[in-house]
Amino acid sequence: MMIDPAAVPELRLRQLLMVLTLAEHNSFVATAAALKTSQPVITRSLQKIERMLGVRLFTRDTRGVAITPAGRTFTAMAERALTDLRASVGALTDNGAGQAGRVTIATFSAFAAQTLPALIGRFRDGRDIQVRVRESNQAEIVEAVRAGVADFGVAYVDGLPDTVTGRTLAQEPLYALLPLTHPLARRRPDLVRWDQMRDATLVSLPPDSYLRRVTDLSAAACGVQLRHPVVVERTGSLINHVEAGVGIGILPLGTLPPRPWIGFHAAAVEPAVWVSVGLIVPAGRCPEYPASSMMSLIVDEFAEDAVPAVRADAYAVTPAGL
Repeated sequence: MMIDPAAVPELRLRQLLMVLTLAEHNSFVATAAALKTSQPVITRSLQKIERMLGVRLFTRDTRGVAITPAGRTFTAMAERALTDLRASVGALTDNGAGQAGRVTIATFSAFAAQTLPALIGRFRDGRDIQVRVRESNQAEIVEAVRAGVADFGVAYVDGLPDTVTGRTLAQEPLYALLPLTHPLARRRPDLVRWDQMRDATLVSLPPDSYLRRVTDLSAAACGVQLRHPVVVERTGSLINHVEAGVGIGILPLGTLPPRPWIGFHAAAVEPAVWVSVGLIVPAGRCPEYPASSMMSLIVDEFAEDAVPAVRADAYAVTPAGL
């Protein structure tokens, strides 16, 4: 099909990036700083784009910048165009270098260290495919998938934004990790009640992290306010601090190292709380080969190692609670 050149706006990739950046920051000053240019350049560029399209993308007043409905539609198209271009250029680069493909996975350090190595080994057997693993926290994983930096993610799928889609593969219970020197650990309990941790010293993830919010909401539902005097960035560091006797940690079962647990005792929290783990992909798009093939391996792995069904007296954290 022939395309009339006159019907195609003369938009440059830099202009698309500018509109996306302005939509993210809602500020000419912040956009100029992010793109390392001046505010007048941003203003003139936006005016040119709006004249070309014949619509207003943003409203400007003394309070700042606000995106219009037409602007939301345009930014969605611009984001898809840039994401598709990045993927296409990456594919060309791989083919030019003799690669059959490339897969980028965003996930937690625990999954990257414990489960992915064997799966990647099987996946690459007989294939000339480059695999990159981005070890990140929940927010970074979601953003990497949304922006097209990662083909897909393996993370928690409760309460995801509309820009990505989640597929639940398993539900994992929360466990309390007790230092071996803690009085509770000496009894080797199978369960630890939330009220038993009311005045305990906890080693926790940052307050804006998904697991921290789950922990605090679950405890509050039982009338317990937890103390978080020690905060670390990664689950591996949290486990190390528990083993050193610093305090109690609370993590999903899937983030713990394989049994037997030597440096700590772990017991399910009571009442039980479960979080959903699964695949995260861009909304409205399904990753193509070779990412889709890697995803299939992960789905099969979760099916083989499925956690038993949620107990009747347990509850799962819902998106509304986050």
